[in-house]
Amino acid sequence: MGNSSRPSNQQQNQSSLQTKQVNRSEDELTKYLTQNYSTFPSSILQKPEFKAQRVSCLRCEFLLFDDGLGRTNICEECQIPYVIKDGVISLVNQSQDFQCYTYSFPLQYLDQVVLRVNQTCINHISYGNLMTQIILPFFQMRERVITSGACFNIDQFEFRVVGCGSQLQGIVGTGTKIYCYESYTDRILYKLKIYTQRKNCQDEIFHYFFSHPKENQLIQDSYIKINNQEYFILQCTEQSGRLHLYTKMECISNVPRLSKVQFIILKQPIEFSRSNRNQAIQQVLNQVIQPYFVGLTRYLEKGQILRIGDFIFEVCLDEDYGFVIPNQTHIQITDQVDQRMNLQQLELNQSYNIINRSINNTRQDQIESLHRLLNTFIQLNENGTIEGNIGCEEHEIQQLPVRKINLEQIKQLDEDHMKCLICLCEYEKEDLVKTIPCLHYFHDDCIDKWLKKSRHCPICKNELEV
Repeated sequence: MGNSSRPSNQQQNQSSLQTKQVNRSEDELTKYLTQNYSTFPSSILQKPEFKAQRVSCLRCEFLLFDDGLGRTNICEECQIPYVIKDGVISLVNQSQDFQCYTYSFPLQYLDQVVLRVNQTCINHISYGNLMTQIILPFFQMRERVITSGACFNIDQFEFRVVGCGSQLQGIVGTGTKIYCYESYTDRILYKLKIYTQRKNCQDEIFHYFFSHPKENQLIQDSYIKINNQEYFILQCTEQSGRLHLYTKMECISNVPRLSKVQFIILKQPIEFSRSNRNQAIQQVLNQVIQPYFVGLTRYLEKGQILRIGDFIFEVCLDEDYGFVIPNQTHIQITDQVDQRMNLQQLELNQSYNIINRSINNTRQDQIESLHRLLNTFIQLNENGTIEGNIGCEEHEIQQLPVRKINLEQIKQLDEDHMKCLICLCEYEKEDLVKTIPCLHYFHDDCIDKWLKKSRHCPICKNELEV
């Protein structure tokens, strides 16, 4: 009897150990998502003390709306610039570069608001603390009125309104869900896709932003309004940036709505155990993917590589491209190719690069960098910058500064500074690097070969001017 019970005890202990390992893996994933992902919205719970209100213009007594953001605006009646702060109106001397927002009354309370913060403002604060310490107190103090595309400041933080759910403007009040988990940059755009029904609108767009440089800030998946015409930003490099003379613009007039979309996990910060795989995938779907698409209409292309935080996904579509509509598009996620999808179509599509899950994280980082490098070649070729002998002259290349790499200094920067993004090799002590005018640097011999074929930086695509 004693011997027969021993295997049973061993099986129980083994089962208990497996259960603990599964629970530990689940706890690690839950803890990671809780600490690192603030994609869940934060709602305004307490009722703001002050209601939204209107005040009279000091010159013509036209009724103006106090949006509660303290922005410079222009009276629609007498065209005088003004600022309203805490219900007090004051006139502004200069009138150039001010955009006047019109409000449709009665204004509705917004269900959702999606914000982006200027990247230069978030170096010393996490998105979670930004929400709890800066954004929520600002909107809980009083009712604020926002318009899609508007820019406003809270202390030293600069925000832009990317979306207002299904509306273009409204009041942020009790119950409004606020998202802010992405930043925007001021980098120069080298490629831009816009959704519009208008033909030959490029000249109008370029002219407007060069005439209004303070408003020259484009953010992917958001609307812009120019001369009462609305445009939707489908795609732009780095997801945000400024229009430049050499920005290549493409206008698309017909984008279908996607009925379903699947995301394949290419890179994940926490490995899923086999036993809790389905539960882990569901957690990522609920806490990473679905919040990313709530409150915004987002544009996706087949085979697109999508980064959300530390996760990297590949987009799997039946169509070539389309809109993901909140609460309408069915979203799926998997960490391997779903056999129920049309695998033949996946294999024939050259833009797909399904990465084997056995590849380690270092190798995946290298592949990601390689994707960027290949995309650079493609973009430069589309712009006609690789055709013919139009690279730099030898004397121009020799003028660029060369130095020995300082490994202690670059360790304080992000991972991309630790390796040459041309050869993808990490820098070693005594390596010679060459810096180009945009301040990006590469191995001396690597960038020499590159510049003989192209005058554009491999990273930011800015043209080299020596």
